[in-house]
Amino acid sequence: MKYILIILLLTSLPLFAQNNIEVSYLIQYNTEIPNQKTAALQIDFKHNKSLFFTSKGTLKSGATEKDNIITIIQKGGEEYNIMDKSKDSLKTKTFINNGTYIVCETIPVFKWELESNEEKKIGDYICKKATTTFRGRNYIAWYTLDFTTYFGPWKFNGLPGLIMEVYDETNRHHWIAQKIKTFNGEIKMPNDESNYFKIDLKKYVELRYESPLNTNDALLPRGAMVTTFKGNRNGIEIKFEWEE
Repeated sequence: MKYILIILLLTSLPLFAQNNIEVSYLIQYNTEIPNQKTAALQIDFKHNKSLFFTSKGTLKSGATEKDNIITIIQKGGEEYNIMDKSKDSLKTKTFINNGTYIVCETIPVFKWELESNEEKKIGDYICKKATTTFRGRNYIAWYTLDFTTYFGPWKFNGLPGLIMEVYDETNRHHWIAQKIKTFNGEIKMPNDESNYFKIDLKKYVELRYESPLNTNDALLPRGAMVTTFKGNRNGIEIKFEWEE
């Protein structure tokens, strides 16, 4: 009977590992206009996909920060990142001025340095430390081996376990897990791609940083007061591969 029990326990492990997970994150932006958002990472192990969905956030005084331009206007919307490892594809829904775009790129490679001698506890999980540099920022991540997964929040990927916390060295951008749950079935992917412009990463950089601000007053609500401030790159990504 002991042998039978052991076999049953061992064979049940892969079945459990196939359960998909959803991780709730709190994102803190310690920027010129402090902001925080909630987000959810859904991982579909069977189909090797993930969806990271970010809420509108809670900007003060109706201010919207979009990388190098801060626009004082009430304009909300959700962003998401869809990662498909089998197709080496990453699609990001984002906002540039008055337009909504789907940015298409291959899955970026993160060159992680694992510092397994350093550990800390986040919630109920023992986490190990890893560091990397990505598109102009140095990051510190804490991941748990309790969930073996390639995927992480935002564009992060490639660690041997689930990222519970990650932040850049200045703590300007900070993601931390709040809750983890399992679920059955496939991820319900957004089906709104056809409504927006599809662009590649280089076009995104051109529109975000190099094109003059194009504000369409006809899209603004009546009586809206708009003030814009141009500055240097201060978004999450500030230097790209072809610029190095």
